[in-house]
Amino acid sequence: RSGDCQLWILLLFPILSSWSELYAIDTTMGANSSSSEGIFNNREEPEKREETPFRLLTVRIMRARNIKKADILTESDCYVSLLLPTSSSEVVKTETVPNSKNPEWNQAFTYRIDSRIKNTLHLKICDEDQYTKDDHLYTVLFDVGKLRTGQITRVSFKLNPETEEELDVEFKLQSMIQRPRNRPAVNAVRNRETPRDGILALGSRWISWLRSIDIPKPPGF
Repeated sequence: RSGDCQLWILLLFPILSSWSELYAIDTTMGANSSSSEGIFNNREEPEKREETPFRLLTVRIMRARNIKKADILTESDCYVSLLLPTSSSEVVKTETVPNSKNPEWNQAFTYRIDSRIKNTLHLKICDEDQYTKDDHLYTVLFDVGKLRTGQITRVSFKLNPETEEELDVEFKLQSMIQRPRNRPAVNAVRNRETPRDGILALGSRWISWLRSIDIPKPPGF
C-alpha cells in the first residue's frame, strides 16, 4: 500500500504544481483587474496623427472658351498638358476634344507636393494634328503657393484678353496626415494564450493519462 501511495504522489505531483501556479496567477490577475492599469483593462489610446509638410494637390481641367482656330478648315482639336516638376517629371494630358472652340474636359490630376518649396504648375493648351507636329497655342504658369489648404479654388486664366480666350481650372489642396512610427501594441497580451489556459490543459492531459493506465486508483478517481 505504501508503494501505491508513493506512486500516486509521484504521478499527481505535476498536477499539484500546476494548480499552485494557477492559484498564484489568479491572485495576480485579481489584483490587476481592480486597477485601471491592469493587464486586461488597458484601453487603446486615441491614435495620434501628425501633420506633414506634404500636401495633396488635385488639378481639375474644366473647360476653355473662345479658342482660336489653329486649322484652316476646322476648329482646333484641343488638349491640355500638365507638368509639375517638383512633384513628377511626367507630363500628363487631358483627352483631345475635336473641332471645338469651347472644349470641355472635366478631368482631374493629383500630385503630392512639398509645401516647403516653390511649386509651379505648367499648363499648355495645344491643338492636336494627325500628320504634323501638334500646335502649341498657350502656356500658363501657376504658383501653387497661392492656394490655401482645405479649400477649393477656381481660376479663369486669361489666355488672350483681346479675343477673350480663357481656361477654367479648379484646384483643391489637402493636408496629408501620417501615423507616428513605432506605435506600441497595447493589446498584444489579449491575443496570446494566457498561462491559465496552458495550466488547465496540462492538468487535463495528466488526468486523462492517469485514467488510461492500468494501476490501482484511489476511490472515486
